[in-house]
Amino acid sequence: MLSLTKTDEQLIGLALNGSQASWVKLVKRYENLVYNYCLRMTKNSAEAMDMMQEVFLAVYRNLPSSRGKN
Repeated sequence: MLSLTKTDEQLIGLALNGSQASWVKLVKRYENLVYNYCLRMTKNSAEAMDMMQEVFLAVYRNLPSSRGKN
């Protein structure tokens, strides 16, 4: 069976090549997990949302330096 779901590595590669849609797919894939973790840390919904945004911004800014690393 052919899988249409791209791996994280594939999406990262596409995002590094300018695909905004691939970056959005990565964020959507992990946003609940990251948000829930942030919520457990902050115990505040608004703070958790802000923290989640900071996490994804940091990841995005560091994507080029992480290419090829697990």
